[in-house]
Amino acid sequence: MTGKQVSIPLDKFTLGYNEWFDTSTNFWVTGIFECYIVAAPVSNSGVRVRWQTVSGATMYKLLRSDTGIGGPFVQIFSSATVREFSDTGLSPLTQYVYKLVCTIGVDTDISTFTTNTL
Repeated sequence: MTGKQVSIPLDKFTLGYNEWFDTSTNFWVTGIFECYIVAAPVSNSGVRVRWQTVSGATMYKLLRSDTGIGGPFVQIFSSATVREFSDTGLSPLTQYVYKLVCTIGVDTDISTFTTNTL
C-alpha cells in the first residue's frame, strides 16, 4: 500500500463470527494504530500516565480502577490543558486500569490502559 488509510472494524467481534479475524483468512496485516493513553510504572508505588490531545475536547478526566477493566472507576485527575499525571501512593505489585474520559460536548470514553506497579 502507498499511504492509503483503510478503516478496520477491530471492534466487531463475537464468539461465533468475527468480521475481521476470520479462521479462513491467512494473510499478514501491518498497521499503525493510535494509542490515546499510556501508563507506565515509575516505582513500586507510582505510575506515570500520559495521553494525546483529543480533537474537540474541552476537559480531560482520568479515572482509575484497581479491580480490573470492568471497574468500578474513581476519578483521580481532571484538567482542560494538562495531559500527564503522576499517580502516587499506590500498592506495590498491583494492577491498575486507567480510563481517559474527554468532554466533547458530553463525557466520552476514549481509551483504557492497564499497567502494574513494580
